[in-house]
Amino acid sequence: MHLKYLIFEEHNIIPMAGKKNIFHFLKTYKPTFVIIKWSIASIIIVGATSALIYYASTKTDTDSFVKVDKTSPIGNNKDSSKHISENIVVDAKIEIAGKPIFYNTIPTGPGVQEIKNILKENSDCTSPILVKDSILFSPHSPKGTGNIIEIKDNKPDDTLYFEKEHNTVWYKFIAKESGNLTFDIIPVNQNDDYDFILYRYNGKNFSSNVIEKKIKPLRTCISRNDKKLKSMTGLSLAESSKNYIHSGLGASYVKYVLVKKGEIFYLLLDNVNANGKGHSIRFHYKTFASGELHVGLQIPYNSITFKDSDYAFRKGSQPALDSLYQFLIKNPTLQIEVQGHVNKPYNGSIVKVRKGETYTELELSQKRAEAICEFLIKKGVDSKRLVSKGYGSTRMIKPSPKTTKECLMNIRAEIVIMSLDYKKDMD
Repeated sequence: MHLKYLIFEEHNIIPMAGKKNIFHFLKTYKPTFVIIKWSIASIIIVGATSALIYYASTKTDTDSFVKVDKTSPIGNNKDSSKHISENIVVDAKIEIAGKPIFYNTIPTGPGVQEIKNILKENSDCTSPILVKDSILFSPHSPKGTGNIIEIKDNKPDDTLYFEKEHNTVWYKFIAKESGNLTFDIIPVNQNDDYDFILYRYNGKNFSSNVIEKKIKPLRTCISRNDKKLKSMTGLSLAESSKNYIHSGLGASYVKYVLVKKGEIFYLLLDNVNANGKGHSIRFHYKTFASGELHVGLQIPYNSITFKDSDYAFRKGSQPALDSLYQFLIKNPTLQIEVQGHVNKPYNGSIVKVRKGETYTELELSQKRAEAICEFLIKKGVDSKRLVSKGYGSTRMIKPSPKTTKECLMNIRAEIVIMSLDYKKDMD
């Protein structure tokens, strides 16, 4: 029997009574049968191809959205050094190669502190809004300048202060971690132009000190809003960022701030737009691993000690001095501050005598710091990498020493890393 008949009989698809009629039809209309066969095959192929394309495109779209966790590093407007600290953002879109990340402009959920109303007095530094969470959201823009105008009569190109206040609100927050602080200020409406000034202040009379400009801002950003960044502004982890940006065209982010847990900060926001919408602020802390070198890291060299009422080294200081030298050789781009300290005498005297030389305790501590720097320079360390500073008895390890050992703990040297790349920072 012919093969095509065997196929049908083997599957027993067609009833026996009708087989002859159907075979006669296929023989008679063979071209039509071929067309139908190939049409069905084409439909199957097209359907399979479409399914593959759909799967691939769906996977690509899914991969372009980030599932955010509390420590995931992301890119910012200049480099890939920003990060976010919450896991509730579902529409954050990230792009590679240092392009910006865009947050949900109206965050909701656990960990979001909503400020339902900005009161008139919140426009004054005497009544700041206390920030309790790492994410803050206000559905309202500040309106007006409050009862006190702290910032006024400044030049248009001033880098520290607004020329004048427009629509302001003060926030107060306490550093939750020690490390590098960054934050993002995100307006609900991209037409809003938010500027900010950041202060660090742990003392009293903050308001009067601000008005009288006795406190210098830590960071200021007054640049024009950049809609490519959806008008976001804030602090960035980029080492190349500046500390202050004046009004007009300029970068939207300034440099991060090294903070210690428990320090108090005041943040002044100013929206140039009188009919603005709300905003959110997201605070981030980049903490450091044990042994990681970073700006602000303090390294004690307690084995570098000095003779009593003198800036000459005690016997036994040489190994520690050599160790400090080797540390700088192994890290040739570091710039350090060498700190000198003294032990305040019981009688409160501030006079130090050495071979007819008379010094106050502050001057003596300065001479001790300089002695260390002179040793390092003679060994070949570039003087530009070294900054000497005496702190007198203001940072005693043992405020009330009772033994010789405790006194010697106060007569010490310490270094603090000021720059990870001093040549780059000097440019």
